[in-house]
Amino acid sequence: MDWLTANKLSLNISTTKYMLITNKHVSTESFVINVNRNRIERTVTYKYLGVIVDENLTWKEHCKQLCSTISKYVGVMYKVKHYVNNHALRMLYHSLINSRAQYGIIAWGKAASCHLQTISAVLNRAMRCSITDKLLTSKVTTIYKMQKILPLKDIHNREASKFMYKYTTSQLPATFNNFFTLITDVHSYNTRQVKTRQFALPKARSNSGA
Repeated sequence: MDWLTANKLSLNISTTKYMLITNKHVSTESFVINVNRNRIERTVTYKYLGVIVDENLTWKEHCKQLCSTISKYVGVMYKVKHYVNNHALRMLYHSLINSRAQYGIIAWGKAASCHLQTISAVLNRAMRCSITDKLLTSKVTTIYKMQKILPLKDIHNREASKFMYKYTTSQLPATFNNFFTLITDVHSYNTRQVKTRQFALPKARSNSGA
């Protein structure tokens, strides 16, 4: 509150919430935040910049919401596929579905496989909507290649690779400076990881995804 006062800002208590991010059960009564004698409401999920964050970082709610959204647009593609050509269907896929599937995927793209599989299943349905009925017997992997569209896992790998490239070439905001540690900064052993200048992976005890 001192910082807000010093910067002539005010806090809207009615719209302010807090979240405890942990992989353990925490009682609401054990942690309370009061501002000017007003209790701040605790929430277990929160939508921030289009991504739903949950207190256990499982990304379950985000994946669930994403599946629901994509399913609606799959229905749209089913209705129009008999009136437009393949090129138009591919444009619809990119604008309505693919753009949402890849948004924020660096954050939630390593969620538990059970959550990601539901998204992949919906995307596969969408891919079958993007082709003519004559090609419906083709394997979905073949359809992805024909349409030159990446599956969900490959989208995550691409976005993660782009992020790491920008990190190694200092193209990211200063907030990410020293965000990762090279193997050479951890030990001096002449290992394969050292020769390829790989980064050290932090160890974490979690079943919520990497």
